[in-house]
Amino acid sequence: ARRAFNLSSAFASHAGDSYDLYKLYTILVSTDWNRNDDVFGVEPVWNARHSPVDKPFNLEHNPRNVIGHITDCIVVDENYDTIADDTSVTNLPKKFHILTSAVIYKHIKSRDEKLSEETQELIESIASGEWYVSMEALFSNFDYALKSQTDSKIIERTEATAFLTKHLRVHGGLGEYKGYKVGRYLKDITFSGKGLVKNPGNPESYIFNDTSMFQGAFANLNDVFKSEDSTTYYRHITAYSNIGEI
Repeated sequence: ARRAFNLSSAFASHAGDSYDLYKLYTILVSTDWNRNDDVFGVEPVWNARHSPVDKPFNLEHNPRNVIGHITDCIVVDENYDTIADDTSVTNLPKKFHILTSAVIYKHIKSRDEKLSEETQELIESIASGEWYVSMEALFSNFDYALKSQTDSKIIERTEATAFLTKHLRVHGGLGEYKGYKVGRYLKDITFSGKGLVKNPGNPESYIFNDTSMFQGAFANLNDVFKSEDSTTYYRHITAYSNIGEI
């Protein structure tokens, strides 16, 4: 069941919905294993926490069907209390989420009456709880995450350990090795967008339709964005890590 959260003291005030925009709030990613055995660790997710802002919001991960964009984000713990942006990695909880605000374009082509009707129908289905979101990410490297009922560990991907790749489900394996579940621990992450989906990789990627509950919550993070060397993007591997359920 969806839970009610009160973040009224956490976010900066935003104006109400514009005539041509539909505002909503979603959980983009959680520090956890997702259903595709991609593993989002505390430090990589924290380092990427500002990257979702201004990225596209599409329908079912179709880049040709952009329906809006992400406008802001904050980090929250399991109780949906805001985690301060200057928190050190060593003081972070093991489990947290990136919570994003976004808008859907109500009238992306206002002269296309049929498209406007389709968008309205989509918004109504979102409001009825039929949808989730699924993040899209770029990453330049990964290690291996292994866990059993009694143990869990991260193993660096080297020439000696690279044989584990064939056991990953994303590479056609069974996702198991000698009694361990094997996952892909993503590194150097950049969140590049999100899709509106029915079947998310992260079951906690909820959509919250009550925008009043977040009024005043999102702080403007533009001043704390850190510039990145643009050359790093050319070596990123595109990974739609939360597309569907494998």
